[in-house]
Amino acid sequence: MKKRRIQAPLKRHTAEAPAGKMNVHQWMGLLAGHNLRHNKQIVEALEQLAGGG
Repeated sequence: MKKRRIQAPLKRHTAEAPAGKMNVHQWMGLLAGHNLRHNKQIVEALEQLAGGG
């Protein structure tokens, strides 16, 4: 697979989101926070299954 080179700064690449237009940096922050919440939900579910919560 050929690597793609992006000439423009990542902050100039945008996409529409429910909250409005977001750039790549904003999307990365959103995805990271979203993933962290899922990780916490997994821990909570495992604790409940083990009888610890």
